[in-house]
Amino acid sequence: MAVWFSNGTAIEPPATFIAKRLGLNRTAWDVYLLYAPGVKWIGDQPPMPTFWMHQLYPDTGADQRFCLNPTVLLGKVADLLR
Repeated sequence: MAVWFSNGTAIEPPATFIAKRLGLNRTAWDVYLLYAPGVKWIGDQPPMPTFWMHQLYPDTGADQRFCLNPTVLLGKVADLLR
């Protein structure tokens, strides 16, 4: 599956190229990506998030230290909004 644009170009599904960016070996479902103000997407790949958490199993390659902790995620969001 690909995402198609009106000009006829296609890209991989967002979950696929985000997985590549995060170094995962599977589709990136259930990920929470935070970007600091001013971060820009330049080129074919998204920028590395300033912070991210997930709800992925270890076999995806996701660092389990960043498994979703709502309190931590909320704190990071608050920090970025200051």
